[in-house]
Amino acid sequence: MIGEPAEALLERARGWPGPILVVGRPRSGTRAVARLLLEAGVFLGAAVSPDHLDSVAIYQRFVVPLLASRQFPRWPELGADPGFDAFCHERLADALTHHLAGAEPRGPWGWKYPETLFAMPLLAPLLPGARFVHLIRDGRDVCLSEGGFWQLTGSHHDPPGWSPPPLPPALRRDGAPAVPDYHAFCLAVALGDASAHRFGAIDLDDRRQLVEHRFVLQMQSWVHCVTTARAHGRALGDRYLEVRYEDLCLRPGDVAPALLERLGLPLGERARAWINGGFVAGRLRRWSAIRFTPAEARDFAAAEVHGAPLLRELGHDAG
Repeated sequence: MIGEPAEALLERARGWPGPILVVGRPRSGTRAVARLLLEAGVFLGAAVSPDHLDSVAIYQRFVVPLLASRQFPRWPELGADPGFDAFCHERLADALTHHLAGAEPRGPWGWKYPETLFAMPLLAPLLPGARFVHLIRDGRDVCLSEGGFWQLTGSHHDPPGWSPPPLPPALRRDGAPAVPDYHAFCLAVALGDASAHRFGAIDLDDRRQLVEHRFVLQMQSWVHCVTTARAHGRALGDRYLEVRYEDLCLRPGDVAPALLERLGLPLGERARAWINGGFVAGRLRRWSAIRFTPAEARDFAAAEVHGAPLLRELGHDAG
């Protein structure tokens, strides 16, 4: 498989059952669903991160280069730009080579990497059997993860093991480095603009303002990710499945088996055991019990206002 031409690997991958791809805003419950799929017999890669079950290969070798390219976020249709087509084929084949590490799936396969959501319109024609499971969680709980200090509002240093491949010169944004940097990736995830310097009145180059407005920025990232995935999903019909994390936690015995059934996966003993203990209702509505400092309370209130239209659309009450 190593060194195999991109088109040959992709052609073989199209003949395998799946893939099933778990997407969504990070910290939305994607790990619990990935674990459910594992227990149901889905191969999620030869090497995934033990903490989050993310495919590092898909993350760094496919998603990051795409979000760093000058085409993001308005992808050209495949077939319209031969250079970009070749780039997508090469990046996906390379990522799959590392994701599979020589282990050809004999049954259902896929991966969990939440920000794959941005590449859904590209993956749908490249892997015609792909189905996308979008986990959605109350944005107020999501933006409080790690106290709001992660991705855009966390460290701007490239994380350990950061090693995405260099972008071809023709695909780089003006002034961007050959090797994408982590901070630009975080800007792309939160704002759809890897070169942004401001969000409203917030100076994104000012570390103090990132801390002061971290809940607003996390809510913006949630809004951007959820609305993008839902927009892409509408074009995919029944290849797109939308699941609420709250439903999984409150009614795991109904919602999780129904999800497996829709994916054509068996409800075996291992999956049943995970369903019985893997989705915990006590993780819900943590935002309502947090004690904030006065400054944090103001920032969180502003975040709620920013997210209110989508929160209402998704049926989350304000109580």
